[in-house]
Amino acid sequence: RMNPPTTGHEKLVNVLKLEAKARGYDPVLVLSSTTGDEKNPLNPQEKLALAREAFPQIAILLAKDFIDALKKVNAHY
Repeated sequence: RMNPPTTGHEKLVNVLKLEAKARGYDPVLVLSSTTGDEKNPLNPQEKLALAREAFPQIAILLAKDFIDALKKVNAHY
């Protein structure tokens, strides 16, 4: 969820970058747009802005569900 991003998320992003590079792809991180409860205190745009600030070296997208995420990643490439 990265709501908000943490150092644990940074470790995950580093693995994402390594795996993408090993397979010849650019890394793309897709975040859930879930919001509105105590587990998700940030709205999607706040979460996206913080994630892009924390991880400027990769593409970061928002998606409402798994199918939306697949469509957005596919469109990215």
